[in-house]
Amino acid sequence: MDSSRKNNSNSLDFGCPHLGHWEDSQTASTFANRAHYCFRVSSPQKPSLDYQGDYCITGKYRQCVVFRCGDDLKAITDVFGSVNLGERIRLRLKSWQSQGCENDV
Repeated sequence: MDSSRKNNSNSLDFGCPHLGHWEDSQTASTFANRAHYCFRVSSPQKPSLDYQGDYCITGKYRQCVVFRCGDDLKAITDVFGSVNLGERIRLRLKSWQSQGCENDV
């Protein structure tokens, strides 16, 4: 059984298209894996194994706040925990420049 998949239009819809391995962002395992990164954000982050099992590798990925909101600071800290100060400032400035995602949730 193949334990990875390519994120393309021919892939099965088992998980998030933004989940991938650092060395190949278009490939993800079909199980929670410490090698996974979330590429939905501009600075890719590692979702926890529990979070991957609940959202990333399931059809529930569409409910993930990062999938829906991307670089929204609140979304990132809710899913990945704290971010460094430089990234926090960059994301805050970016959110001020846009409408923000909280209205979409």
